[in-house]
Amino acid sequence: MIQSWIRSVFAALAAAGVLVVASSASADEHVALSIERVGGIAYSSLRPTGAGGSASVTTFGVGGMAVNPIALPRLGVDVVFPSGMTLGAGAGYGVASLSLNPDGRASSTTTASTALFSPRVGYRASVAPWLDLTGRVGLTLARATLTEEEDDSVSLFAAAASIEAVGAFRITSSFHVLAGLSYDHVIAASASSESTVSPGSRSGGNEDVDGRYLGAQMWLGMGGYL
Repeated sequence: MIQSWIRSVFAALAAAGVLVVASSASADEHVALSIERVGGIAYSSLRPTGAGGSASVTTFGVGGMAVNPIALPRLGVDVVFPSGMTLGAGAGYGVASLSLNPDGRASSTTTASTALFSPRVGYRASVAPWLDLTGRVGLTLARATLTEEEDDSVSLFAAAASIEAVGAFRITSSFHVLAGLSYDHVIAASASSESTVSPGSRSGGNEDVDGRYLGAQMWLGMGGYL
């Protein structure tokens, strides 16, 4: 089921990308580089099927690991065509490690890592000499892993439909500050685990994760046009 969702969304993005390139093939284009979602307010909500309840998290901060892996800070690269259409992607990676060192007992380390890739298409409009507005849609693929002492690990893979509205406030002709609104709705997810049963022997399993998972952000960033 997860694979069919991903194939369908990728096919839609590919078709949109072909239309973008075809509509702008006769003119020059330029590239926008950006650092996105590095600060702001993020809200996440999850309600697993059969859980009998839901959980939500609201965070505020600048930089660092995100509680919601879909909300991870990222680098963005977009081609902006003369028609205003955009085609690009964002990518991010983060890792955090917690070490416990009790007196007289063995220490332990837990490591959390997250990676994501988000292809997207959109449309940019210059509404003022100092302001560009861009709306875009895409697919965010994220993987989060929690590992204890490199033996036991739990991984979550999620695919989310992402919608964004981004304002680029020009400081100079090429450098700008970004302010964005984002909504990410997970359309498919799966979890896997692996543990050591005995020396030289490991066990694990995989299963789809059903329920409702979503996130919304008001974020800040920076970028520039090449």
